[in-house]
Amino acid sequence: MVITPVVTSKKEFSFSLLCFWLIAILLPLAWYWPRILHASFSMIDDPSDLLLFSSMQSNFADWFFDQGIHGEVANGRFRPLYWLVRFFYFLIAGMHPTGWTILHYANMAITLSATFFLVHFLTKRYFVALLACALWSFSPHTMENYVRLATQEVWQVLYLSLLFLAGFHILRQSPGKGHGLHWGIISALIFALYFTKETSIVLLPFSIITLLAALIVKKRIKTWTAFFLINLSVFTLQHTLAPSRGEYASQYVFQFETIFSNLKFFCAELQWSWLLLGLFILYSIRISVLETPAVSTAIHYWQSATLTLGIAFFAVYLPWGEPVTRYLLIAEYCFAVFMSLELSHYINAVTKKNLSIWTLSALLIFANSSPAISAVHGTFFSPWRNFKGHVYALRWFADHAKTNANVIVLEYEMELLHSNLAYLQRFFHRNDLTVYSPSPYAESYQKQGYAVIPLTVITEEIIDKTDYIIWQRRGPGRADLEQAHQQIMNQLFQSKYQSKIKNTYSELVPTGGPFPEGTEIWKIDHEPGQN
Repeated sequence: MVITPVVTSKKEFSFSLLCFWLIAILLPLAWYWPRILHASFSMIDDPSDLLLFSSMQSNFADWFFDQGIHGEVANGRFRPLYWLVRFFYFLIAGMHPTGWTILHYANMAITLSATFFLVHFLTKRYFVALLACALWSFSPHTMENYVRLATQEVWQVLYLSLLFLAGFHILRQSPGKGHGLHWGIISALIFALYFTKETSIVLLPFSIITLLAALIVKKRIKTWTAFFLINLSVFTLQHTLAPSRGEYASQYVFQFETIFSNLKFFCAELQWSWLLLGLFILYSIRISVLETPAVSTAIHYWQSATLTLGIAFFAVYLPWGEPVTRYLLIAEYCFAVFMSLELSHYINAVTKKNLSIWTLSALLIFANSSPAISAVHGTFFSPWRNFKGHVYALRWFADHAKTNANVIVLEYEMELLHSNLAYLQRFFHRNDLTVYSPSPYAESYQKQGYAVIPLTVITEEIIDKTDYIIWQRRGPGRADLEQAHQQIMNQLFQSKYQSKIKNTYSELVPTGGPFPEGTEIWKIDHEPGQN
């Protein structure tokens, strides 16, 4: 089936292309704009990363020769380019979350641009290119990855989208022509993928499959041989420099129970799964009944490639011991391109101009009723709500707490306790604050130099010294923690200071469960001489 151009004049082509491209890159603002207006760092990953970047800025050579070349030895990981690119972000935006958020959106806009032009070049249909961007943009996994500032997957999908675009320009030209610049770009992008996250290794078996296919059909053998050799060279370099299997990497184990459990989990979480299944069935039927010359089109080859890569990036996480839904980002990206190319065969048969508008409207309505709108991920405030997160509350507290105050922070988990300490005492410059913590990890952070005192039990003596209580509510997702925190608060309200405990800050949202999410800050007004 041949896809014909939509437009007839160069002027119309340029104006229409610009309009649809702008819509494509602005689509995510439907859920991203509150994140820009209320930018905030998160309580997961961001504090430790910012501390690392500060250390890199003060002594880059130490980082480069200790970790940059040798990798994260304890974890068995090697992703220096990921850290270098984000360090560059840090040099631009520093400790300003709005700057980080805007740069993160620029990352997504470049990815969407590469996707839009790839699908447009293949189908000559603006709406199909826009559809590819929409299918990927409106997913809770896309939202989660771009709301967070520390994920590696956003860099993987950026490099892959640009790799697709560079590969298209090579493949559309006659064999034998010079592509020095394009091959240089492709080599750099493959290098970037391998040295950003280890799962990019799926490109090596993919390059083997494409080379074997080229040998079978006797087409583009030199091109796919070069692609394979680049992957093999970069993989060998990465494997040589990477540290031995460590703590983090040890969770990757090939066990049937793990693979089967993750398969059920990821299949249930995959966005547009029923649409993907239906289009895969149509695709299978179509290529099995059509004549070979009709099947051998650029669209067919790209469908096969994106479907294969989507399955590869989906399958590579099946042996992982701790699966999370945001890992689906790159697989969903490949599937979005595949689905849009398959839909192009049917959209092309309809000539009514209104169809594109109605179809996009239906897609947006469906997307707004999907989990993409209601998704809330633990300690990250929902970008759809006008809601300030925990870090914003800590910033407020740092600005308003009295000098040399003692504060009880109701948080047990290791990383979140560290986040509270790092933000208050390192980033917001309240070294005068002393934190009391019921967390079992408090002692280890005390040894690292933080002003934190471990609590085994909250006694009246402790309450006598306490000026503030920070309660970071986690909601029904952590009901066990919330119940423990509620018991502590009940104990405080039953003390002799019950009439002196005042709520000074509250940013809570209902969750539909017994516990809201957000942050509360309580102040204890002691009698003179009792503090």
